[in-house]
Amino acid sequence: MIKGVEGLVAGYIKNGKSLTRDLVAWIVGSFVMVSGYFIAEAYVMGLGPVSAAVEIPGNMFQVVFGGIISVPLSRVLRKSLPSILA
Repeated sequence: MIKGVEGLVAGYIKNGKSLTRDLVAWIVGSFVMVSGYFIAEAYVMGLGPVSAAVEIPGNMFQVVFGGIISVPLSRVLRKSLPSILA
């Protein structure tokens, strides 16, 4: 559910023509994921805020390296695909 909301939000912001919008989409999507995981771990799973906070650095690591790979890769692929697929 959290990843779906992350993708929905990022996809709504991203337009593929502007690096700035792509980066903003990544940042906002990252915030959705990290905060969503925190809320799910702390309250839905019942681990509590302190235990859930321990996971934040690992989740940040995930979004940073995901963005480092995905933003440039998506821009390259978008340019190489026929315009009908982009």
